[in-house]
Amino acid sequence: MVHARLRASSRRTVAATSVLGDLGLRVAVAATVLANLAVYGYVWTAIPGLPELMPLHYNGVGVVDLIGRPAELLRLPEIGTVVLGANLALAFALHRAERPAAHILLWTALAVQLMVGAGAWILVTKAAGG
Repeated sequence: MVHARLRASSRRTVAATSVLGDLGLRVAVAATVLANLAVYGYVWTAIPGLPELMPLHYNGVGVVDLIGRPAELLRLPEIGTVVLGANLALAFALHRAERPAAHILLWTALAVQLMVGAGAWILVTKAAGG
């Protein structure tokens, strides 16, 4: 009886320390992936309505210093995907030993997705004359 309780307790502990058993980590992954897909969707739907050439970068004083085709906006969500992939790999590798570090990596990846989305929105808005 005591052994059965210990085994059940150790299974719960292993489940809680595994990546799949960590609800906060799963929420962070889901939110980050959804944010990344939302940025891809936004950019993809915005591209047809943009001019043939558009500003892609502004310098520190607000002057355009890079002009390109609207399809180049897809680099923004691609950067978000690279950050997500790198942070996800590091988080999974670190999770068992450093659970807080894994959470920080994935919640930071979500912040990157939001910044990338904001950058895309600003570029699209300015290119559309807004």
